[in-house]
Amino acid sequence: MTEDGQKNIADKPDMPLTIDEIFSVIPDLIFVLDKSDRILEYRAGNTSDLYLPPNQFLGKSMCQVLPFKVARQVKKAIRQCLKSKQIAVAEYELEVQHQLKWFEARISYSNHERIIMFVRDISELKHKQASIIHQANHDSLTGLYNRSFAIDYLNQKLKEAKRHHTKTSVFFIDIDNFKELNDKFGHDYGDSVLISVAHAIASAIRDKDLIARFGGDEFMIVLEGNNPNHVLKKIALKIINKLDLLEFKKHPPITVSIGIASSEDEEISSNKLISYADVAMYESKHIGKHAITIYKPNMHF
Repeated sequence: MTEDGQKNIADKPDMPLTIDEIFSVIPDLIFVLDKSDRILEYRAGNTSDLYLPPNQFLGKSMCQVLPFKVARQVKKAIRQCLKSKQIAVAEYELEVQHQLKWFEARISYSNHERIIMFVRDISELKHKQASIIHQANHDSLTGLYNRSFAIDYLNQKLKEAKRHHTKTSVFFIDIDNFKELNDKFGHDYGDSVLISVAHAIASAIRDKDLIARFGGDEFMIVLEGNNPNHVLKKIALKIINKLDLLEFKKHPPITVSIGIASSEDEEISSNKLISYADVAMYESKHIGKHAITIYKPNMHF
């Protein structure tokens, strides 16, 4: 016996464990269903994971008890299991006791024409996976998308533009005199400027447009759709106006040079379109910085 009076298995080494004792240490939810997905029995290692109290689901169809979207996923897995007689898996998101959780249901078919459904809370795993994906696609300093993701995204948009006979535009943005500012006030201060600029640019563009930190003090925006040059310039001016509103105690307002290039009707690679926008950005630098330039074929480095 333990100090609290509970039986200790070691006191009776030959005593067989009961099913309830075994299931009591398993955190999964376990449901026994018939072939029409009616819930016959259940075991709950963690009752906080139950979507409904037992008296509201026992004897009822699993797919009628669950919300429509989740029920559709579970029903598909059950059908797959019944057809193949192999384990089928469904992952779904479900609000349980006012908390949104991710679950994995592993569904198997028993020899007694019963369906066994093991349901496990995989929320922590999903959050870790989401964090890894976010880190892979985003810049750690500004929180914007990173260069790699932006290029992949641009490649996709160029394919869509070719298919739908539309165009894709790229803004290439470089902070004027950033190296001097960084050298004078230090990298920590430079980082704070990059974050402020990133937020200002993001607030100036449309929700459907993508902004990324391309590297160092360079940013890139991808815009889809047939935007004429005057619309593109209007968006660029909005960016400049947003930056003009930023206040810095140690130095004058931040300015940027912006280059714009569009795919037009031609088939073009992402690298080529970015290089055109880059050339246009350097043209903005050449004419005195704090400027907007739209690429023309006669421009060159």
